[in-house]
Amino acid sequence: MNEILFYALAGFAVLCALGVILQKKTMYAALSLVLCFGAISGIYFLLGAPFIGSVQLIVYAGAIMVLFVIVIMLLDPFSEVTLRNESRLWVLVAALLGAGLFGILWAALHAFQPAAPAAAAVPDPARNTEALAAVLFQKYLLPFEAVSILILVAIIGAVILAKKRGRGGAQP
Repeated sequence: MNEILFYALAGFAVLCALGVILQKKTMYAALSLVLCFGAISGIYFLLGAPFIGSVQLIVYAGAIMVLFVIVIMLLDPFSEVTLRNESRLWVLVAALLGAGLFGILWAALHAFQPAAPAAAAVPDPARNTEALAAVLFQKYLLPFEAVSILILVAIIGAVILAKKRGRGGAQP
């Protein structure tokens, strides 16, 4: 049953990711990204990582996407993203690179020979969370804070750009 759920959530995540890329309206792409985050969170729960699954839901699908949606609403939520004629070459290059990456992954999956399963001890989830928190807030504290400041600066920049254009309610 877990294997069926895994493949269903993985397929749903891939479809949502394609929706993010192929949507012409930015708001629909953001909503598709929320669904993708939810599917990935479900995969984490199935793999026995409830802390990572919860963080995925709370931080990414909750907080980060709320910030993205606020920025999108400030700019122009239902504007269509169109490609100019001169950028069609980049779409072809991206498609070829994506096909090449897919081919490499396909070859790697078929060349992979799984080892015999070994009886491994299942780690205690409480200790796993403690170890993750210790690593995150001791060893990687500076990069963690740098990313949060970077996101904050990007949002402030988007708000300033939106106000300069006269959108979002307040006139310059």
